[in-house]
Amino acid sequence: MKIGLGSARASAMGHAFTALASGPDSMLYNPAGLAGSTQRELSFGVTDWVQDVRAQSVGYVHPLGRTVLGLTANYLSVTGFDVRDDQGIAQAGSHVRVRDAAVGASVAHSFLYEKLFLGLSVKEVYENNGGPSRSTVVEDLGAVVRPNPMVAVGASFLNLSNDKTRVVQTQRLGVAFSPNSFLNLAVDLFKDSDNSSRLALGAEFMLPEELLQVGQMAFRVGYFEADPQGENRDGGLVKQLSLERTSGVTVGLGIYSTEMTGYGIGLDYALVPMGSLGASHQIQVQLRF
Repeated sequence: MKIGLGSARASAMGHAFTALASGPDSMLYNPAGLAGSTQRELSFGVTDWVQDVRAQSVGYVHPLGRTVLGLTANYLSVTGFDVRDDQGIAQAGSHVRVRDAAVGASVAHSFLYEKLFLGLSVKEVYENNGGPSRSTVVEDLGAVVRPNPMVAVGASFLNLSNDKTRVVQTQRLGVAFSPNSFLNLAVDLFKDSDNSSRLALGAEFMLPEELLQVGQMAFRVGYFEADPQGENRDGGLVKQLSLERTSGVTVGLGIYSTEMTGYGIGLDYALVPMGSLGASHQIQVQLRF
């Protein structure tokens, strides 16, 4: 619930996404962002996190005028955990599979000639960490105010429930500035119920479709406050970008085109270096129709 599954765009912008939230991604950060959708949209994402953690995400958005409906599902699994006795001795042939999931439905509506957006999500969170499974129903509330086309202010309250020990609750406040159609800047302040308040910054620069002829390309970078995580000694892309000692820096890119099929097709990628833990890679595909 905290590692940013399901939105490569938001992850690449350092999770500074509360005021920019749109499409299926908004159901992860701010359900009010759904109300800005004018097309049906289907998205599928895959996250290769650290320590063999894998996750898949699916989202669907369906506009009904000024009201927009959404569905989302996220599934995370880890395999290969040894079962150990009370002395810490591994039991031969015994392994545990971790399975976590969150499935939700959202509704959002725009008011005041699309200057105010409000959204609500209801989710069921399922957890099975090798022992008894349990599920919890939580709610998300969100709002976005757009006083003019260049500025947006957003706030969201995620995973609200009567029991904070079951699912971490998150409060987010964000501001976005878009001086033109090619640049988005965002600042977020977020607070998880099991941690202190933290800052997130994000930027997105887009090359116009007219320049590339075949589509639009976006370059993204972000930063969020994170604890030091040591040095990545594996090399690869993280080493090539000189990010092996960083924590909280994010980069990514996106491609969107309507030329190939007549439908809007998007592909987003995010890289989140995590020091000695390795790096998280996220790929997401979107279809607008």
